[in-house]
Amino acid sequence: MQVLSKNDLRELGKGLTSLFFQYKKNDAEGALSLLEKIQRTAEEPRLEAAHRAAVCDTLCGFLKQGSVSPVDNLRSTCLSASLWRRTLHMYLMRSGDAQTKPMRQVLTVLVKLLSMMPDRDVVTLITNETVARCVSLTYSHGDISCVRAAMNILDFFLGKYLISAFLLIGMASDQSAESHQLEGFRACPNRFDTQSAESKLSMVRNVPEFVAMLMGWLQEVDVAPAAGRLIVSLFKALKEGGGSADFVASSASTVSFWLPPILEALHEQPELVDSIEHHVLPGLLRLDPTYIDHVVSALPAKRAAEGGVGSASEAELRLCLVVCKVADDLGIALSLGDSIIMDGKLSDFSLSQYICHSLLLHVSSSVRIAALKLFIYSTSSTKPLTHDVLLALQQKLPFFHGETDSRARNDFVSVMKKLFSRLQGIIPRLFRVQDEIPTHSETPLALTNPKGFGLLESHVGFLHWYIGFLQGELQPVASYQRHISALKIIHHLGVSGLHVYLQHGQANNAASVGSEESQSSFYDASLLRLVMDLVVDPFDDVRSAAAALIHIFPKTTLLNNGSTASNVGFGSHEGHRHGGSNIGLALQRAEAVMRRTGRADCADGVGRLYDVLYGSHMLAMAPAESPRERSAMLENLITHLESDIKVAQSDLQQAVFSAPLHGHLIALRYIVNRPDFYAEFVSFGDRDLRQWRNMHERLLQNCSAVWDAVKEVLCFDSPEGHVVIDPDEDEPDVGVKDTLSFCWRALKEASSLMQAMITNSGYGPPESSGNGLRDTDFKALGDLAFTQLAELRHRGAFSTVSQTFAACCVRCAGSKITKMETLPRIWYQQTLACIQDKAAALTRRSAGLPAMVTGILTAYPKGDFFNAVVLDLQNTASAPLALEQDRNRIRLPQVHALNCLKDIFTNTRLGPATEVHVEKTLTIAVNCLEKDVWAIRNCGLMLLKALLSRLVGGTGSDPRREAKHLRRVSKLTYEKYPVLADLVLHLLQQISTLQVNSQESPAEAIENRSSQSVETVFPALEIIERVGVSDRDKDVVKSLLLQQLCSPVWNLRDKAAKILRSLTDGEALLKEVKSILYSLLPLTSISSSSQFANIHIHQTKQLSQNALHGRLLFLKYLICTERPRNIAPLDFERTSLLGLFDQLVTSNACPITAATYLEIVSYIGEHLLINIYKTPVYGWDPYIDSPSARYMSAISEEVDEKWREIVSSSSLQGNWSGLHVFDPLIKALSRLKVVLGLLTTKHTPEKYETRVLDELCQGGEIALTAGLQTVNNILDIIPSLKIMPVSSYSGILLKARGSDSKALAMETWSKMLASRALSISSADTVSKMGRQPWCAHGGYIETIEMDDPVTHSAALKLRGALMAYEYRLDDPSDPLFTCDMEAWCQMLKVAGDERSDLSTRLAAVSSIECFKTGLRPYDLKASTDPRLLRVYLAIYDTLLDDDEDVRAKGAAIVSWILSTPIPPDSDQPIVADVSLSPPSAVARLLEFICTSYTDSAALFTECVSRLTGIHLEHRPGNSNIHEVQPSEQDPSPLTPVQTLLSTACKEDSTLFAQEKQNLYIDPVQEAQRWTSAIHLLSPSAFQPHLALSLEKWAVEGLECLIEVASKEVDGPLGWSSKAEVFVLGMRVLEAVKVAKRWGEKSFMRREVGVLDGLMERWGMADVHPLWRRAMLGDLLRSQ
Repeated sequence: MQVLSKNDLRELGKGLTSLFFQYKKNDAEGALSLLEKIQRTAEEPRLEAAHRAAVCDTLCGFLKQGSVSPVDNLRSTCLSASLWRRTLHMYLMRSGDAQTKPMRQVLTVLVKLLSMMPDRDVVTLITNETVARCVSLTYSHGDISCVRAAMNILDFFLGKYLISAFLLIGMASDQSAESHQLEGFRACPNRFDTQSAESKLSMVRNVPEFVAMLMGWLQEVDVAPAAGRLIVSLFKALKEGGGSADFVASSASTVSFWLPPILEALHEQPELVDSIEHHVLPGLLRLDPTYIDHVVSALPAKRAAEGGVGSASEAELRLCLVVCKVADDLGIALSLGDSIIMDGKLSDFSLSQYICHSLLLHVSSSVRIAALKLFIYSTSSTKPLTHDVLLALQQKLPFFHGETDSRARNDFVSVMKKLFSRLQGIIPRLFRVQDEIPTHSETPLALTNPKGFGLLESHVGFLHWYIGFLQGELQPVASYQRHISALKIIHHLGVSGLHVYLQHGQANNAASVGSEESQSSFYDASLLRLVMDLVVDPFDDVRSAAAALIHIFPKTTLLNNGSTASNVGFGSHEGHRHGGSNIGLALQRAEAVMRRTGRADCADGVGRLYDVLYGSHMLAMAPAESPRERSAMLENLITHLESDIKVAQSDLQQAVFSAPLHGHLIALRYIVNRPDFYAEFVSFGDRDLRQWRNMHERLLQNCSAVWDAVKEVLCFDSPEGHVVIDPDEDEPDVGVKDTLSFCWRALKEASSLMQAMITNSGYGPPESSGNGLRDTDFKALGDLAFTQLAELRHRGAFSTVSQTFAACCVRCAGSKITKMETLPRIWYQQTLACIQDKAAALTRRSAGLPAMVTGILTAYPKGDFFNAVVLDLQNTASAPLALEQDRNRIRLPQVHALNCLKDIFTNTRLGPATEVHVEKTLTIAVNCLEKDVWAIRNCGLMLLKALLSRLVGGTGSDPRREAKHLRRVSKLTYEKYPVLADLVLHLLQQISTLQVNSQESPAEAIENRSSQSVETVFPALEIIERVGVSDRDKDVVKSLLLQQLCSPVWNLRDKAAKILRSLTDGEALLKEVKSILYSLLPLTSISSSSQFANIHIHQTKQLSQNALHGRLLFLKYLICTERPRNIAPLDFERTSLLGLFDQLVTSNACPITAATYLEIVSYIGEHLLINIYKTPVYGWDPYIDSPSARYMSAISEEVDEKWREIVSSSSLQGNWSGLHVFDPLIKALSRLKVVLGLLTTKHTPEKYETRVLDELCQGGEIALTAGLQTVNNILDIIPSLKIMPVSSYSGILLKARGSDSKALAMETWSKMLASRALSISSADTVSKMGRQPWCAHGGYIETIEMDDPVTHSAALKLRGALMAYEYRLDDPSDPLFTCDMEAWCQMLKVAGDERSDLSTRLAAVSSIECFKTGLRPYDLKASTDPRLLRVYLAIYDTLLDDDEDVRAKGAAIVSWILSTPIPPDSDQPIVADVSLSPPSAVARLLEFICTSYTDSAALFTECVSRLTGIHLEHRPGNSNIHEVQPSEQDPSPLTPVQTLLSTACKEDSTLFAQEKQNLYIDPVQEAQRWTSAIHLLSPSAFQPHLALSLEKWAVEGLECLIEVASKEVDGPLGWSSKAEVFVLGMRVLEAVKVAKRWGEKSFMRREVGVLDGLMERWGMADVHPLWRRAMLGDLLRSQ
């Protein structure tokens, strides 16, 4: 039956009333026929969303009208149970690809039809059947859309009171027990609702199981909202249903039904916290406010309020915040008991704010962002923030600006927008009520600050501080994260209008918010200077945000050519004035740098500044002058571009060095792309029109000239290795990379300029005027792009050109001009010709040909032309190979066609139109896999992968997918594309067919397969791996996959085994294990075993080694991918495995299959260990009585015998290194010996494992490495396990010869030491540790550290563990240990240097991590031993590392150091109760160091060194106080500022600037931190010589900066904007601050003349505003 069109359905829906009026009693057949058509259309699987919505609306309208029709036949049909079931089935099957509203309307109509049915017994039966079906779907693992629809039905039925909660729970219980039958509903449809109260209460106890099942669906993003609503509706119905008085009365018991499943789900899958936070917990808490206290008591809220959250998980803390928010919304005060200890200084905080305040510095970004969001949250938009809240924000917000995670950074910006929105409501209200509150009022508003500092002043002061802070974040050396955050927040702050309240005179007038005067107070010259410096930032996001911010500056600030002195925080000094504006000066400097370097960031900055200047001319000039000025600017730009193009055409090498093209092209693109470009360009008259036409033609000619200049390089088949001109000895050194970069960027920007000309409708006169762009213009643009795509070979170049060509095709196809409208079709014919012409030129991915096709089809995303293009390409791709006389020249247009099809199906804009072509294209791709030509097979495989990505998403297989996920995907995919199942069978049956036709045995036939056959099997396996198998062919496919286990290709066997495991459900695990064991056990054991009576599998006489290996791999993945707790039911199968040892190991000549079997046994043993040590249900006693224990004990003897046989074998002894085939067997035996040793010795595994590892040392390097790796892995899972005595590792280390075994021995040794030391209190140190002889091996460690990086890293980590052990036993006066400590600290400094590789830096921080018990035993506070100062400084450096993992480890160490001691007799877990983020850990650690070592001269030297950035050498003194060692040439240890400034001012003119090693650290921020650190030291720590040197350095540095400022005007992009110069200037100013703080009279006398008029002179020179702000702050503090 034909499907009704979307338009027909809409027309039908509009006329339903009149249509039903026309139907008479004898015309019911016509109505029923129409209803059938509507139903068929609604059931059609391939409908667009709009089409689906139209048919749902029409169907609902028809059923509404038909249910009340006077025609009996029609009415009874609409109210029939069959139609209702059919419509429900449609709802379940088609909800996945439909909009929510139409499908919910269908559900509403179904419920209404139920209420109108005359037979209530039928209604009850239908309802029960529906609930049973929906419950069955939720318990199944079918299609996600069906499950979501089923949950929506259950939720809807509960909400409409159609069913009771007890009916749902009862059916769920039956479903979980697999005892549900529909006949039971017919016999007793109300059996769940009519039960007694006791029975209902018993039934309610099954709720947690049902909730746990629903919680499992939260991991599916599409199902999570429906699952959350169903959980909430269920408990709402239970609460309102009243079936059990005890259940309703006790909120604690109610919470106990849903909270444990939530917490258990979070424990197993912490990633579910997002779904629980949004979809489950808020709805449950709002059912009854009394739930909140019970939930809070089960979460670590009390610990969070007291500041101890180190042991709490991220998920638990986020749930605490959710509870706090719900409590705030409901106006409920949280109660955590009377014993809670809070900070008395934070008296303004509510309990929720206490919790949030303690989490603002948490290590998890999601926790601290959520805490900040709740910290500023209020149900009232005008409720003022308290003084303590504002102060806390001022202290904590700086740490948020350096968020390294982009998602967390965007969330933080969103939170700040909400804060600004709230301040917009608060501050005006405070202005209105400030005069209404008496001075000594007792109202809450007046009592918020007892010191008399008003709330209004607090809020305005916070704004003052935050604006100044944001400007400081724009300094040149700040990180990308801080730059982009500050720019975005400044933009939002300016849009909010809050800056107007900085001036109290204007603040009470709301109308002044948008005035130019109020805008200028915020968008001042200082902010403009800071933002303009970022227009040439290396990061595109920063440049874009900076340019966007400049565009919203008021015109008075943009065109001001005066000082950059600020009105907010910088003073208002009159500055130097130059001839042009600041923008013009910045543009001039940026353009000069661009010409010297040719860098992309400078070129983009030039373009953006030109755009700003173009816009400022529009603001500045009178209407009559503005077009003339802008025209002159464009003329200048085009003229410069033409001049540079001529240089490139004549001498490309010279152009690369001195005439880059991309800067001016970018500028023209930004200007041309302005929405009102033409309106801004012309005023009136034909003269301006001719001028515009002339400009357009010149732009087009220049774009074509750029192509002519660069095409010789970019059209070479390997452009990255092509040199056009040999460099002349007299010319600058221009490499291939420089030339290629020049050409690529020039073409890219020229193409982008063309795209702007095409897409910007405001570029020229309106098309309707007849004076705009003509068809010849678009033809010229399109032909140029087409030619480039046809000839380019540089992928980066034609990716941009393809966008231009697509834009041109779209613009032409939408034109009403006939000649323009036909251009894409003409280009398509040329593309077909190009495919044929280039059939012999096979390039990577067919170069630009696919871009041509997709560009053309973008203009026709659907319709006959689109279908014709796809059909042409399909015909070309499937065409037979043409025979050529010249065999060396093979024409393969099929390759280009396949690549074009691949791009079409991966283009998201063409997605809907390609649906109908998927099946045929799949067939073509699969058929190509069987071709003889490799190029066609390769392109067919790429097309197949692209189609798979289109069907199921992603770019590859996910090894974590389970069988239930594959079933969900496969059911939807195979139902939509039935041909896919046939193609999978076709590929897999290629080998099967040959087996039947061959006279060889099946195993031999498979082993003799050719490589081409293997190429057909791998794609089939990938399809199954990503899509699964259809239900129809599941058994056939599985049998074919089992045949692949016999393949001679190892990877094929392995992949087949993994896929078979993914297709196996948890319920079928036992059966599959038995089947594989049946195929492996000898025939005698099979016949005598009744356990395999029901297992049927074909058993060959003798399996080949390939077949045996494949089956063992399958068995390995079946068993080893299960969780440890799921291994327990396999006791019999373990016993059965015992019978295979002799067959597969003792009597087996193949080491590969023997090793695989031993790996399975090892995996089982490891799982048993985990159950014994980590699962409360299990333990040693249940294990000893189990069959597994007897099995492991028996097999242990056989393993030892096999080991001795291998070690003593004369054929292998001394020659193992050359016989790599035995390596897997040796590794597997070594691993199994370690595991068996732990399983067969309950009380003293240490002695046994020591013997085992000694034996492994006899087995060689491979055996020892495998054994140590096993020990290491087990320790990662069970850290508390005492595998062997610590002293044994020293002996093993001495016996190890290879780098791997040495590294593993040291890694394991360090873990054992760290784990043991962690649990030993300070009082028990000597008794439990004792002095050990292995400490003497430190000298040996030094000899092996530098063997290779891996060994060096492990040795460094071991040193940390040994140093912690020795330190806790050491005599403080022992000079030997002091020397060892100094040597270790020097190692940490070298390893942690930013120039070291990441693995070395990680080893350094891991070494400190092993030493953390030396820094603080768990029952004491952190040590302040002077010898540990350098360790603390090394920890500080890890917090500023460029790598996030290093910083995280450093923050964890700091959290341990600052944690509260745990009493030795406490049962608390030995973990840190503080959890700090790296930025907050920096501040806390520095404060700890300065307060703990306030008298340390060594710390003072370190402070001066880090403040000035000059490395200072120290000379150790007798008391570990370091004196600076002056040299003879310069008595001062500090390099003069003049020398440093000369070095900093040198410019690097290379094209590719060398990136800093550490992009995270901010040297200015560091200088400020260490300045504050010096202020915390006592005078006794100051060394006179170094203090005087610092004073001299500061004074001379300030004089040097003043001298430079007097000679050279600074301004935007000036000399002080250079990163190195700016940092040096800030260091000098911070040093001045230190010297002034000391208050020495000599300094004041020497400096007073320098400071007089300093701000005025710096203002005249337009010196960097942040320098002036720092200096102004010092002057104000000194007054």
